[in-house]
Amino acid sequence: MTVPASVVFQSAKLGDVPHILADFEWAERLQAGQASVGRVYGVSGGALVALAFGLMLAARRDPARWEKEGTAGADFASFLRRAHRREIRALNLNPKAGFYNLRPLRRWVADRLRVYAGRDDLLLSELGLPLYLCSGDRDGTFTLFGPPDDGLQFQ
Repeated sequence: MTVPASVVFQSAKLGDVPHILADFEWAERLQAGQASVGRVYGVSGGALVALAFGLMLAARRDPARWEKEGTAGADFASFLRRAHRREIRALNLNPKAGFYNLRPLRRWVADRLRVYAGRDDLLLSELGLPLYLCSGDRDGTFTLFGPPDDGLQFQ
């Protein structure tokens, strides 16, 4: 019996688009190769790749329900290839919160999820796989989003 592998996408920050695109290519190869995947993690720019990969896996596992999600990797990579800086980040009005925010990118991702799911209230837990997305706030504190899992607790 094969133990499902955990996959970690930890691409560089969003300013290093070639590294993120390389992870999208790797995700496509993993998905096409029918790899047995357990948990999926995404950190920083890799959170975009992990989200797309999770959507692709959901489409592979339950095509009747998630058929549109099968193109997520290509959709996300295509967006990043052509996106201008203003389509990813915007200037903050209050520089105390950092110079930029990712509001334009968040809007694009929300729009894509709305297209895939056909509704506004898609939950990551509905994908049927342990998908964890990690982001850092302006203080450098990591926040992990995903289903509760006692095996991931630490002191």
